[in-house]
Amino acid sequence: MKVLYIFNTSNFRDGSIKSLLTLISGLQERGIVASAVVQRKGEMFTSLSKKGIHTYVLPLRFNTYPLARNMVDKLLFLPRFVFWQVMNVFSYLSLLNVVRHEKFDIIHTNVSVINIGFKVAKRLRIPHVFHVREYVDKDFGLHYFPTDRYLRKTLENSYSICITKDIQLHHKLNTSRRSSVIYNGIIYQSQIKTNPIKERYFLYVGRIEPAKGLDVLVKAYHKYVLDTSVTVVPLLVAGEVSDTVFYKNLLRYIQSNGLSKYISFLGGRDDVFELMRKALAIIIPSVFEGFGRCMAEAMFNGCLVIAHDTGGLKEQFDNGKELCGGEIGLRYKTELQLSGHLQDVSKRPYKFYSDMICRASSVVGRLYSIEVYVNSVYDVYKRMLGVSENND
Repeated sequence: MKVLYIFNTSNFRDGSIKSLLTLISGLQERGIVASAVVQRKGEMFTSLSKKGIHTYVLPLRFNTYPLARNMVDKLLFLPRFVFWQVMNVFSYLSLLNVVRHEKFDIIHTNVSVINIGFKVAKRLRIPHVFHVREYVDKDFGLHYFPTDRYLRKTLENSYSICITKDIQLHHKLNTSRRSSVIYNGIIYQSQIKTNPIKERYFLYVGRIEPAKGLDVLVKAYHKYVLDTSVTVVPLLVAGEVSDTVFYKNLLRYIQSNGLSKYISFLGGRDDVFELMRKALAIIIPSVFEGFGRCMAEAMFNGCLVIAHDTGGLKEQFDNGKELCGGEIGLRYKTELQLSGHLQDVSKRPYKFYSDMICRASSVVGRLYSIEVYVNSVYDVYKRMLGVSENND
């Protein structure tokens, strides 16, 4: 089975890329012959090539309108939009020739906002699947070109793998026979970590941009600092800056409110699991998270989770409660509730949350194992190609 995977970014730390690389590795063990499309030569291209994955470079772009967050964005809106469309036309024609020559059985696009693979697959009449990891509008504020309705029609005319039930419902794919809900695979079932040695710090992991809600966390943390009657627990921020304006505004708020001595920016890190294992808690304040990979990763690493009760984060909480009969983390809906959780965690002995952490680890092993993830996607491929169980 020859499958072409279309990557949406070259950032190894991006959750969607971690999930895709895990999937490809597992499917190769099942006999899949994988090829890839990336946007540029670099570390990702080199890494894939070393793994024996034939990799093509095409300058494809999202099929969305550019964001207009500030005056610079507004001035560059039209030039960016035209440039993106030109790049996508070039990428489409180039990919069409590649797929014709290589005769792939399936094209698998890692996000819903890149449609080049779908167009090529439709032209050549081969199966295509979108890995729908995002709401598009509610999480990233993006709008599909030419309309959001066109996105829905595109998704309906393809196979789709949605990473949560809520994302499937959001895109009105819940009644489609060609749509499946498959949670991301985080760990192998034998790798669950328990009883880590803790240090006194809170942790944030993720990109520094509005969608990830770090500004909400900082404001709640400010209230916690003002109200706490015990030694302040510092906040470590591990993540790359993807919105410099947002980052500068955040720094100004931190400095003007005397928080600089408590909040440390670590940049992008390759030791995130170690940071999770030692943290008192990880805080996931995303405005609207599609799945929340770092939530499952933290639970796997024995880290208490404090997360915004919305989107994929809420679905993970609800799944855990249904499976275990109790909460697997601390939910919040408002800044005040978040600040209260920070207060409680900083004052209580860590053993107070041990049952919750154990339930969370159990849920990760049952719902988000790599084995279940890979096997479920492989089954989708077989359905796409009309392969019966007897022919496997």
